[in-house]
Formats: sequence, C-alpha cells, structure tokens
Amino acid sequence: MTKDVRARFSIESWENGRILIRDDFDENDPTMTITNDVEAVVGWLNTHTCLLNNRLFYRDTEDQIDEIIHDGHGKFIKFSPGGYDVG
Repeated sequence: MTKDVRARFSIESWENGRILIRDDFDENDPTMTITNDVEAVVGWLNTHTCLLNNRLFYRDTEDQIDEIIHDGHGKFIKFSPGGYDVG
C-alpha cells in the first residue's frame, strides 16, 4: 500500500526508458514538493506506471533536473544530481 501523495506533479515526458516528472508546486495553493514527498511520489508512479527499469528524473521548483534513484518496485533509494539531457 502506498502513502497518499501530497505533492502535485505531472509527467513531462516518458521515452527511451526515462521518465521526467515536473513539480507543480503553487505558492498560491501550497502543497508538498516532490523533494519532500518523494517516497509517496515514487510509490504512486510505480503503482500507476510500473517503474521497473525506467530511470526517473524530476524538474524541481527552480527548474533544476535531478534523478530519483528507486528500486524498480516503488521504493525511493536516493537523489542523484543531474544526468538528464533535455536536448
């Protein structure tokens, strides 16, 4: 069972085994950020998209893209800076 997701995010792209999600935090209607709710976000994505061998990246509220390392079965392991080529 996954925790309720409190961050707002959207899937920006999903291709070649790489998923890029975007943090949709809104200062006028604040929620948690992906960074602060990462365990629930990874669990939700695994349940609804089946993460498996896909690499997971996120665009944070400052437009920085970093990787979320996961175990392929819905468990967050760690953050890893950079590594996503948007070009």
